[in-house]
Order: sequence, then C-alpha cells, then structure tokens
Amino acid sequence: AGVAAMREAGALPPRSWFCGHSVGEYSALSALTHVLPLDALIDVVYQRGLTMQRFVDRDEMGRSDYAMGVIRPHKAKMRGEDAKALVAEVAKETGLPLYVVNHNVRDRQYAVAGHLKACETIRKRLLTRAEDGGAWIQIPGIDVPFHSPLLSDGVAAFRDVLTKCIPMDIDIARLEGRYIPNLVAMPFERTPEFVDAMEKATGYAGVAELKKNIAERGRDILIELLAWQFASPVRWITTQDILGSVVDQVIEIGPGAAPVVSNMLRSSLRKANRVPTILHAERDYDVVVGNGPEEEEAAPAPTAEAAASAPAAAAPAP
Repeated sequence: AGVAAMREAGALPPRSWFCGHSVGEYSALSALTHVLPLDALIDVVYQRGLTMQRFVDRDEMGRSDYAMGVIRPHKAKMRGEDAKALVAEVAKETGLPLYVVNHNVRDRQYAVAGHLKACETIRKRLLTRAEDGGAWIQIPGIDVPFHSPLLSDGVAAFRDVLTKCIPMDIDIARLEGRYIPNLVAMPFERTPEFVDAMEKATGYAGVAELKKNIAERGRDILIELLAWQFASPVRWITTQDILGSVVDQVIEIGPGAAPVVSNMLRSSLRKANRVPTILHAERDYDVVVGNGPEEEEAAPAPTAEAAASAPAAAAPAP
C-alpha cells in the first residue's frame, strides 16, 4: 500500500534501487517489481514460516533448544569484529551452535541465534564487560534460529515452494542493478561473479550450475537467492554501505510508528563521509511527495530491535 501511494503520487522513480530486511525482502520484490504477485507473496511468506518451524526439533512440551538475542558491542566497549569473534569463541568452547544472523548496525547491533546454553554463556560473558546488562538483549518468544545454518535442511523444501509460486514469465531485467538481496548484499546480476558470491555465501556447490546459459537463468538465480535466505545471515551492514555510497535518497516503506530500517541506516552511516537523505514514506509523506520542507532532524538509532522487516526504496543518484 505504501509503494502504491508513492507511485500514485509520482514519487517513485521507475528505476529506484530497493531491498528489504529479512521477510521484508519478499515484500519489496512484490511491491516494487511484481516479481511476486500478491497472492504468491502471501503463500510464499506463509510457507516460509511453516518450513522454518518444521525443521526445528521440539520436545513433548513444544519447546525447542534455541533462542535469539542481540549483541550491542558499543555497550561493552567492543567493536563489531570483537563481538563476532566472541560468538565464534563461545560456539567453539561450548560445542554448541551459535551464529551471528543479522548484521544490522556496524559496532552497535548484531542479532545472534543458537542453542539456549550457548546464548546463556554469551550473555554471562558480556555481563562481565557491561554490568548493567545492556550489551545483550534477549528476544522473548523466539525459539527458531532464524537466518542460521541450522535451518539448511529446509532449503530444498522451500525451493520447491518458490518454484511453484514465482511466475515463469517474470521480467528479471527489472531486478538487475537495483535489487540488493540479503544473501549476498550486492546488486543483482546474471553474471558468473554474482553466482560465485552466492556459492560462497551458502557453501552449496550446486549453485555453480547456474552459470550454464546464465543469461536465461535469472528466475533460477532469484529462486536460489530466496531459498537460502532464511538459512543465511542478513548482510544489512554491507547493504547499507552500498546505499550510502550510490544513492541520494533512501525512503523506508513500512509502519510509521516503527521506522526501524531508517533508524538503522542513520546509525550505520553516522560516521560516513557521504550520507543520503533518509526519509520514511509515512512519517515524511509530504517531503516524499514534494509537498513539505526538507527533513531537519534525524530520529534516534534503534536499541532493542533485532530484525527490521520493512522494505526500503532508494532513489538512484543522477
């Protein structure tokens, strides 16, 4: 609806860059390119959730062994690289799975998923660095290790869903050079280099088959990108770096009460030499459609949010 309103107001450039965080990637694809018609979008997102649930073991009480939390390195006087190293260290020491699954804001916000005991271990380890507990935020009610290799067994099943739902006659050219997938955090292309990045991100050698007659494999590349997305980390920091370097204006499209994506972008680019204008389609509607004053003050960066899901549209630089 937000994209439709912008399009009707003539405020949506036809070749704008776009991306979406986690499940927001599907919404962005549907709203901005119609690669996923609305009925297919609903089916895909529903089946995605079912697939993730189905491939997580549970006890007789319905409980899983997994949890999710957010590391805020700056609260523990750490850098992002230190936080990622700590996650790897805890996983090695405990022998239990633990992964950084959302790279949200450089040095400030990294979502982590893994075994309950490993999450508890890293919570305690961070408590020694930040006694107020602010360096670790447990996300209540999450017991599925989203965007982690622990869900890799579900990729094949979800690939089948995508194959059935994504139309055969999609205009893949609408994605090229403007769509930034979560899996690889680089603009979509039908090139060997892009497929190599997919293989590196997934560790799945079968992806290399997409290089054969690659000009005709656009739909297959898209299916593979989305099939692996829920079992792979969201590379949002890199995505934001790209937006910060190539576009003049970024517009978040989503609920105005929770401008999570635009807040993350402001926080990520806080030290950048070049920062695009950052707006929200609902909160800054008059500015977006050209009827209001320029934005004067940035909203504060997010704190507890682990994973935003709204799509973001970016106007290309001239």
